Amino acid sequence: MMTDRIVVLHLRASSGSGGGPEKTILKTGGLIDTGRFLYLIAYLRKKDEDISAISQRAVDEGLHFFELPGRRFIDPEQLFGIGRIIKRYNVRILHCHDPKTDFFGFLLKLRFPKMKLVSTVHGWTYRTRRSAFYNRLDKWALRRFSAVIAVSMNVERIARGCGISRTTLIYNAIDTDEWHPHSVRDTAALPLKDPGAFVIGYVGRISREKGPLDFVRVAEAVRRSDDKCEFVVAGEGPEFNEMRRLAEELRVVPFIHFLGQVSAADILSVFQRVDLLLSTSYTEGLPNNILEALSMGVPVVATRVGGVSEVINHNYNGLLTDAGDIDLMAEYVLSLKEDQRLTAKLIENGLITVREKFSFQERVKKIEKLYDTLLKRPIERPDSSCAGRSGAKKDNP
Repeated sequence: MMTDRIVVLHLRASSGSGGGPEKTILKTGGLIDTGRFLYLIAYLRKKDEDISAISQRAVDEGLHFFELPGRRFIDPEQLFGIGRIIKRYNVRILHCHDPKTDFFGFLLKLRFPKMKLVSTVHGWTYRTRRSAFYNRLDKWALRRFSAVIAVSMNVERIARGCGISRTTLIYNAIDTDEWHPHSVRDTAALPLKDPGAFVIGYVGRISREKGPLDFVRVAEAVRRSDDKCEFVVAGEGPEFNEMRRLAEELRVVPFIHFLGQVSAADILSVFQRVDLLLSTSYTEGLPNNILEALSMGVPVVATRVGGVSEVINHNYNGLLTDAGDIDLMAEYVLSLKEDQRLTAKLIENGLITVREKFSFQERVKKIEKLYDTLLKRPIERPDSSCAGRSGAKKDNP
């Protein structure tokens, strides 16, 4: 398929329940200049995995979307499927988003030597010996990429320290037209015991590095001091059963409401109802859930890890603690419940922060500029670059 446009293929290995990278990939596809770029998305998933929520959102955006099922880390069927897409569409830039697709990109570059490789790196987590091996392999592969996008200064520093020299900083971002306090007309009721409760939210993947067990411990500490607080958990992940077990052990199950995986539209409703976002992570790139909360006018208590402190300035637009400091997190939650003046200040400054520093439209322009630079094309963006599109495409490789 020949076209004058730059064909970019975004490649992502499904994490099972979505997350920040999914939002970023899909939103970029909705805003990129379709007059100059043909934007393709391919997802690698397990044979029995259902990613219909992601594929449907891509179709709703009018994007070309491919699903490639496989069984193992290096699956020849997936690799050949990507190769067919690259050849069919004459892909000039392959943009990867995780260790598996980074390594696939390295292998595919051997077959398509003129193709440029780009990766967005959110950081590296070391859950098991296997993940540690994959991370070492990832860093080795990324040294051979044309460009590596770091989502925070902390990630950029780590990448450069690993010899990944062609690294550029482009922050995660938020579409403030979509995420704002008045964007939800009909707010779905949360399953609260007390409709007037002060509600603390956990939004994101329930995995070890996110500190979900600490969220439960904070809930127990808060409830000991104030029984007018309740908690909601929006997300799924491998630590769900352990999170639920600890909630039962600490006898706070009636006051922690597990919503499961929540659609993008319903996440807006969750943020519209919660009074505070509590982020208990032990490692982060630059978390989308914090940007979403700030943009929705929800105050944030978060751990000082990864790129979080590049978003949250303590006592200006949020409150920060060290990871694992249960008592201080509980203290901050309770102080925001009682101190309306402090809460109002944090909300106002949070809205200013996302508007001035984390605009998604500006992020897309930086991505386009990077693509143009890699191909040494003149950088030009017509006024119609963010115009809507029609004609949804869910394709087969």
